[in-house]
Amino acid sequence: MRNNIPAKLRKRVTQFLRYAYSLNCEVSSNGEKVELLNLLSKPLRAELEFERYQHYLRQVPILKHLLDCRRQLSEVQAIHKLAMQAVRSLYLAPADTVFCAGSVADACYVINEGEVLYLQGMRRTLVPADARIAE
Repeated sequence: MRNNIPAKLRKRVTQFLRYAYSLNCEVSSNGEKVELLNLLSKPLRAELEFERYQHYLRQVPILKHLLDCRRQLSEVQAIHKLAMQAVRSLYLAPADTVFCAGSVADACYVINEGEVLYLQGMRRTLVPADARIAE
């Protein structure tokens, strides 16, 4: 398994991207750069995002319970959608603000590299790589 993505899903993603890319090359003539992953169908993109982030989702007790239970297709799709909409990776510059303390949480952020300084009032917490953070 490369990057913790099962071979069968990697193959499906690759095949779909080849197809979508060939269609995009035929249709697009304005020279815009298109992100390949944005060409995935929504269900396939959601499945891919789930595989990328399930390690972090399993760290939340209620989600771990849901993920460990046998699920029907509708529940699987809901969990995939959650991974696609509620977990985000951002590339940030030093001193960028991700969210403000007290704001309503709309995502859980995964720190892949570097570290984040979390400020809450006078309290300062350094959050290391491979951690998740949300308000």
